[in-house]
Amino acid sequence: MDLSSGNAKKILGLQNKTTVSQFDNFICETDGVVIGRGTLALETSLAEVIKIQKHTTKKCNELGKPVIISTQLLENMVNHNKPTTPEVTDITNAVLDGVDALLLSGETAYGHDPVRAFKVCANICIEAEKHLDYQGRCEHIKSIIGSNITISENTCYSAVTTVLSNHAKAIVCLTESGKTAQLISRFMPPCAIVALTNSQVTVRQMRIIRGVYPFYVTETQESELVDKIHNIIRKENFAQEGDDIVVVGGLMFNFSAGSTCSLKILKVK
Repeated sequence: MDLSSGNAKKILGLQNKTTVSQFDNFICETDGVVIGRGTLALETSLAEVIKIQKHTTKKCNELGKPVIISTQLLENMVNHNKPTTPEVTDITNAVLDGVDALLLSGETAYGHDPVRAFKVCANICIEAEKHLDYQGRCEHIKSIIGSNITISENTCYSAVTTVLSNHAKAIVCLTESGKTAQLISRFMPPCAIVALTNSQVTVRQMRIIRGVYPFYVTETQESELVDKIHNIIRKENFAQEGDDIVVVGGLMFNFSAGSTCSLKILKVK
C-alpha cells in the first residue's frame, strides 16, 4: 500500500511505553488511535492501562479522531456464555468515556461462541449509550474549538444542536472524504449519522467512526439524492414517515470535499 496516498489512513497503535510517552507528538500526525491493552499491560500495569485509556479517549474526543479499544474486553466469553460483572462495567465505562469502537480479539478469533460474544458486546454498548450526556459533550467540544470554529464545524455543530432541541431522528450528510461525518460525530449526537458518499474507500474508512452508518451511492442529481435519502432512512429504520431528519451538505447539495455549509430539515416521506 502506498502510504503517501491521500486515501491511506494512519492509525497509531498504543502498545508500549514508547508510543505512550510520545503520544502527544504522534496524535497530530495520525488519523486515529487503537489501544492494545493486552501488550500495553505487559509493559505498564493494569491500573496504568486504564489511566492511559481514559487520557487517550479524552484527547481523541477533543481532537475529533477515532479511538478504538482492543483486547481483554470479554475474556470470560472465550470459554463461557456470559461476561463477568467487571467486564460489563469495563465496556460501559469505555462507552461513557467516548470510545468510537471496541475490537474483540480472542472472543471472536478462537472463542467457543463468537456470535454470542459480539451480540453481548453490542447490547452492553447500546445500553450504555442511553446514559450519555449528549448535550454536555456537544457543548464541551464547542467550547474547546472556541472562536476558531470553521464554517464546516459550525454547520455540523448546528446539526447536532438541532437534533438535541427538535428531537430529529437522524443526521444525514453528503461526504466525499468522510470528513463531514467525522466532524458531526465529534459533537456526539444522540442519533445515527447516515453518511452518503460516492467513494467506496470512504465507506470502509467511516466504519470505525462512532455513530456513523456509511452508504455508497451513485446518484448525483439533487432530486435523486433526496429520494435516495428517504429510501435509506425508511428501509434501514433510522426514522419513520413523518419524522424529522437533518441533512448536512454543500451549497450545491453534492459531494464536493471541503464545502460543508448547508443544513436542511426534511420530513421523511
